Amino acid sequence: MIHKIAGIILKDRKFLAVKEYDMDILLTPGGRTEENETPEETLRRELKEEIGANLISMKPFGTFSDRTHDNKDDLILETYFAEIEGTLAPNSEIENFFWVNSKFTDPQVSLSIPLEKYIIPKLLEMNLIE
Repeated sequence: MIHKIAGIILKDRKFLAVKEYDMDILLTPGGRTEENETPEETLRRELKEEIGANLISMKPFGTFSDRTHDNKDDLILETYFAEIEGTLAPNSEIENFFWVNSKFTDPQVSLSIPLEKYIIPKLLEMNLIE
C-alpha cells in the first residue's frame, strides 16, 4: 500500500501537474509521508523539493483509492487544495511541469489514473477548471 499526499494547485482555470524523470505520466505534486510527518509537513516538504514552492495554506480536496500507474500496488492519494508562493522550477525528481485542464493532450505524456478518474472530474464538477 502506497500512501501519498498531493497538492491541487490552481491557476487560470488549470491545475499544476508534474512529470518525473523516466516516467511518461503526469502526477499531482507531492509524495510519501516520512516518519511522523503530518500531511501539512509532507506537502510543505514535497512542494519545496519538487517545484521550489512554499506552501502558504492547504485545505482538503479528497482522498482517492486505486492502483498505482504500473498496477503493482494499491494507492491512497490524499489531496489538498494548496496555495503556494515562489517561482516554480522543476527540482529533485521532477523533469517538467504543466498547467493542465480537462482538454489536455500531449503525445509524450498521459495523465495518471487518479488525475483522469477522480481529480479532473471533481474539478470540473466544482467548475474550477475548463
